[in-house]
Amino acid sequence: MTWGNIQFQLVKRLPGVDPAVLRAELNAAYTEILDDRPWKGLESSAVFQSVAAYEEGTLDVANGSTAVTLTGGTFLAAMNGRKIRIASRNEFYIFTYTGATAGALDRGYEGDDASEAAYRIFQDEFIVGAGVKAVLSVRHLSLGYELDKKTSEYLDQIDPAHQTYGDPTLWAPVEDTPEAAGAVQHAVRFWAVPTVIQGYEYSFRRAAFRVENTPASLGRAPLPFVSPHALIARVEAQLAPDRDQAARAGSKYELQMRAMHHQENERKPPERMGLADPWTRVWRERGLR
Repeated sequence: MTWGNIQFQLVKRLPGVDPAVLRAELNAAYTEILDDRPWKGLESSAVFQSVAAYEEGTLDVANGSTAVTLTGGTFLAAMNGRKIRIASRNEFYIFTYTGATAGALDRGYEGDDASEAAYRIFQDEFIVGAGVKAVLSVRHLSLGYELDKKTSEYLDQIDPAHQTYGDPTLWAPVEDTPEAAGAVQHAVRFWAVPTVIQGYEYSFRRAAFRVENTPASLGRAPLPFVSPHALIARVEAQLAPDRDQAARAGSKYELQMRAMHHQENERKPPERMGLADPWTRVWRERGLR
């Protein structure tokens, strides 16, 4: 059943209610259901790539100036928005591409005037795909290990200057907050800072799709594990002008949710059975004799 079909059913059940109000309540019901528990059907995965650090040639830069001039290398438009460190100083800047041999810093250069200064353009934060509510894990594909999850505050404590380079072993969500409205793009931050192109697989929990009054939106459908009847009943219970109608819809919503929870529990793998710890400890002690 598509969102358009669901909206049509609601219009029939709740005549006179503004369709915009129906859609707003429908979005609220969908978010409520998806937030009810960590549904297995919300989990997915995708891949992104890190970018190679760039340090070809040298820079001319003056104290207090935002302009940098490159000799012996070529800036690319794709470098726009990445971080840049000059002459091995602790601070870094955000780089803006202005030409093949020219760029700008996000603030005036804090070091002494320099010509032929070494530099490095790098990236340690990566935006993940759309439709993500929260990133759950990150795995290094070529080396096959899972990175440990930390916070950005922790990464700042161990490396405030972002100047440890190599294969990342830690990651942190960047402003990874639930969506209040509309699509929110989430990002992950790495430590150490990657210097070569590598693939990373991330698992994530999907965000609720927001229904809009467009053919493309109304032609889509809820996630397969979500009962359309639960959505209809929830909206009807909220907006029905008659108390008895609202009560009947509320009861139907509860039944539909119980059925969804039952199906979800059936998807769980069976728990591994084992003896309680006192018994296993006795067996281990006997084995040592």
